[in-house]
Amino acid sequence: MNIIFYGTSGSIPAPGPQRVLIGGNTPCVHVSAHNHAIILDAGSGLRELGYLLLNKPCPIDIFISHYHIDHIYGLGFFMPFFEEDREINIWGPGTSKEQVRAALDKFLSPPLFPVGLNDFNAKINIHAIPTKEFRRHEFLIQAHQIQHSGLTLGYRINAQDKILAYLPDHEPFWGLKQLPDCDQEISGFSLAQGADLLIHDSQFTNEEYKNHIGWGHSAISHAVEFARRCRVKKLVTFSHDPSHSDEQIINMAHEANLKASTFGVIPGTEKQEIII
Repeated sequence: MNIIFYGTSGSIPAPGPQRVLIGGNTPCVHVSAHNHAIILDAGSGLRELGYLLLNKPCPIDIFISHYHIDHIYGLGFFMPFFEEDREINIWGPGTSKEQVRAALDKFLSPPLFPVGLNDFNAKINIHAIPTKEFRRHEFLIQAHQIQHSGLTLGYRINAQDKILAYLPDHEPFWGLKQLPDCDQEISGFSLAQGADLLIHDSQFTNEEYKNHIGWGHSAISHAVEFARRCRVKKLVTFSHDPSHSDEQIINMAHEANLKASTFGVIPGTEKQEIII
């Protein structure tokens, strides 16, 4: 399973000289196995990924974790939508495809955006995420609600006997001084348990988190503790605070790595490729 990051920042795009290494696009992760590909979230990083997928026959499935704008920014600029004879599936949280469609239409319609889903040339299929584990091509996918502001899903993806867990916006310590003793009571535990790679919200320093409790994002120490409890093999920090520079994000990951004795910690970086 190949994972390539096209956006790892949270909240709002953060381009500029302070983000030359990490990048400033909002969440978008490309996951592929054999000739099949899925896209996790449709943040501003989706635009560049779209150009790379033009005229390529591989199936495209886009999985949305939630409908905050930083996770759907890129939909209106995804060039495969303009290709005739292209079929694209969009999956999102909700009880029906109509509910998912209504959430997307709020952004992809005037006055917020001039182009709607009906204006694209491609055939776009809308789906609500099933409540049970399901298969798409080479991927076995499981999704559960996790602690964040509003209805938010985390994903567990199994392909070629490897497991990727994706919890981009997540606050497992919400209202807690420590994680519950029972693993199954921890938000997102079943998704991340034993994962070969965990992509997890690490937006705040520990000091910053004190003023952002309940915002739906994690202190980096909380991401490390969550990863430890889930017994993952590698943690990628994600949803970087837009005010943080390359240096600060890298230093946060380095300090976290020193405390993570059983797994590695690396900062989520645009164009970074990880193979598991």
